[in-house]
Amino acid sequence: MTFGIVEDEQVWAEQIKQEVERKLFSLMSDFKVLTFNNPEDAEELYEKVDFWFLDVDLGKGKDGFALAEKIKRRGNDAVVCFLTSHVEYARDGYRVSAYRYIDKSHLEEIGEALETWMDSEVKEKDIPCQTESGIIFYRSKRILYIETERRKLKYHLDDGKCVVCTGTLSKTAEQIEQHGFYMIHRSFIINLQHVRKADSRKVTLSDGTIIPVSREHYQGFKESFFYWRRDHAV
Repeated sequence: MTFGIVEDEQVWAEQIKQEVERKLFSLMSDFKVLTFNNPEDAEELYEKVDFWFLDVDLGKGKDGFALAEKIKRRGNDAVVCFLTSHVEYARDGYRVSAYRYIDKSHLEEIGEALETWMDSEVKEKDIPCQTESGIIFYRSKRILYIETERRKLKYHLDDGKCVVCTGTLSKTAEQIEQHGFYMIHRSFIINLQHVRKADSRKVTLSDGTIIPVSREHYQGFKESFFYWRRDHAV
């Protein structure tokens, strides 16, 4: 796996790399850690890095939020962890679904963030889809949402594909709710990790799809999304 660090100050970059490598040596045997002092230098590797540590303030008017948005626009689902001395900026990372915020005065939290992430990767579940030709399994993070149409289920994936499966929406919701899914409407199940915006009427997913929220499911969704966000971010 490849880990990237973008930090404009070399002293900080070296300290962050030391913390990252110290933890990774205890978690895996095959990894690479790359450091960049300028965000432009990292551009060619956007698609090759699995986990980014980005400084919020990159100097000369540059910031980690803009860099994270560029990475996401490339279609890279890499994990983004922000490092900052200004914790008041944490709310700004919602738009890029930041995994963590780490105060630079507590770099020891890097190890905990990596360990928690590794645990979640191991626990990532395969979601079954019963098709006419057999059962296909998809990693849960690949599924954006599931909708029911003409007594069939449509699994909408992160690469734009749609797979038709058999089953009922309510039964499927019961089976996969524990893996971060929620039945937000009688016709839709959404993957909470792909929610980018939400209000009492609709949610917007990571690909821009807008899903309606029914009145009877809104309160339950709000609670489920709150707990999911609490367990998957700082």
